[in-house]
Amino acid sequence: MVSVKALIGISFLIHPLSIFFFGENKLGVTTNKPLQDFDDSLIFFDIFALMLLCIILSYPVAKNLWKRVLIAIIPLPLFFLIANITFSQGTSVRELNILLSFSFVIILGCLFFQCTLFSQKTLASGKFFINLNFLLVTAITLWLIWVVLQIQNELNFVAYSELFFAWLVIKTILVALVFQFNYVVDESRRIVSRDSVVRELKATLAETVVMKTVLYNFPAFLFLTNKDNKIIFANKMALSNFGMSFKDEKNFDSVFMDNIEEAITSSRLTYKDPNNSLHMFALRTEKVLDNKQSQCMLWMLRNVDFDFEIFCKSIINNRESFKVTGLLDHNFAIYRMSDTWRKLISPVDKFFHSVGIWDKLRIISENYSEITHIENTISTSKRAKGWLLIRTGNALVVTLEKIYSPDKRLFYHLYARHILQ
Repeated sequence: MVSVKALIGISFLIHPLSIFFFGENKLGVTTNKPLQDFDDSLIFFDIFALMLLCIILSYPVAKNLWKRVLIAIIPLPLFFLIANITFSQGTSVRELNILLSFSFVIILGCLFFQCTLFSQKTLASGKFFINLNFLLVTAITLWLIWVVLQIQNELNFVAYSELFFAWLVIKTILVALVFQFNYVVDESRRIVSRDSVVRELKATLAETVVMKTVLYNFPAFLFLTNKDNKIIFANKMALSNFGMSFKDEKNFDSVFMDNIEEAITSSRLTYKDPNNSLHMFALRTEKVLDNKQSQCMLWMLRNVDFDFEIFCKSIINNRESFKVTGLLDHNFAIYRMSDTWRKLISPVDKFFHSVGIWDKLRIISENYSEITHIENTISTSKRAKGWLLIRTGNALVVTLEKIYSPDKRLFYHLYARHILQ
């Protein structure tokens, strides 16, 4: 861009500086033939400079800018060829002068149109284009006067000198404005960069929408969990069968009964429907990265026959020390319990794996009324919850829930949280 601006400045100065090499062509201007000699024809470089200005205004950050500059150079030798043919034949060049003046008006008009479009876009560089527009209007007025004087054949030496001096001043200001074009280029780069980001974002969003639509309508149970084991996506089949929603991110263990690590290990997952009936699924998992590069887990499920042993293993293999989990039969007798249950009750009862749950709770806690409340509630409801102060001085939040195997056998799921006081 700097080299193109330098080329514009040099091109603007070639014509006025030619006086040091060719002298003043008094014969040409007094006879109304300013293109009579070679030094007068150097004004074609002014047209070339204006064409380059048009190019950098239109493509301030284009990668192939020099290709367009080379295209702008092509008409230059053509202008010299036309002028040379006219000079060599000794014919009048008055019509060529008028055509040349009209060329300046047209090119300056194109520049004015470009600046008007840019100034209407409320850019930060709008002041630059307003100043350039004011200068272009002055230049267009100057060349229109030049055209009218030539048509009326009134372009004498004095008028030519004054108009040429005015054009020289305008060119000087144009060169100064061209070298203040940097912040326009910087703004154009910011706009191009912003538009590129917007296009990439739209493309990414479009791809995401398509993928999400495909996954949402995929004919299988699909859901996605984040690193905190929260379900952040579920497809149509999963939503309709598991009662999940996109609006609230549910924890894995609030939807499924299994321990998440054990479910991945055994490739089985158990779901309890609103009627407390159990359904087992074979699962396949894949680790994926989200747009924040956080690791998520994709789950794909399919219905399989219920396996009670796998279900029990998943329930009791609890790796969290503050949780107690287990299964009771229909008479509230202990069927299977996690190791955390043994650690909790073994200090006061060596037979932690036998007899009914109510006797064991009364051994570790003196809150008999709360235990009776749990017992009475579960007899009439699907779920009961109580808060027990245990003899060690800590607390135990006990939840008891009815569950039914696919063959309609009744069990009770015990879930308790050990809270340190």
